[in-house]
Amino acid sequence: MIKKITLICAVFSAAILFNACKSKSTTEPPTTSVSGDFFPNGDGTAYKYNTVTTDSNGTKTSGTRSTTYSGTTAIGGSTFQNEIDTVTVSGFSTVAHSFFLKSNSSVVYALDTAGLYKFIPPAYMQYVELDSLLRLIQTP
Repeated sequence: MIKKITLICAVFSAAILFNACKSKSTTEPPTTSVSGDFFPNGDGTAYKYNTVTTDSNGTKTSGTRSTTYSGTTAIGGSTFQNEIDTVTVSGFSTVAHSFFLKSNSSVVYALDTAGLYKFIPPAYMQYVELDSLLRLIQTP
């Protein structure tokens, strides 16, 4: 049974790794267009959520998550909107900054993949290129 679980985990991990890799050809992000309201992100818009998590011992911890959209940042020739997420649990806050681009049919996040390269052995670096854009939502 353990061998089957290990095999399934290895296949799943390999699928994620190969999906994250891409060829040398570059994909241009979609042009910015804010029609449709499938991802409400007006500048200055803020959302606040109450969160409750349960750990493996059954201990519940509550907190909040706040998301605010404010301003834009130019990345790779495209203009991405700034998203600021603040998570507060047990009085401690963590702030994360994200950059995304919304088009008529998708939402694309810009990722910093520089840190992932340190996990790739030097012998394989010539074969691997990580995409710095993640298409989060895509509609037909």
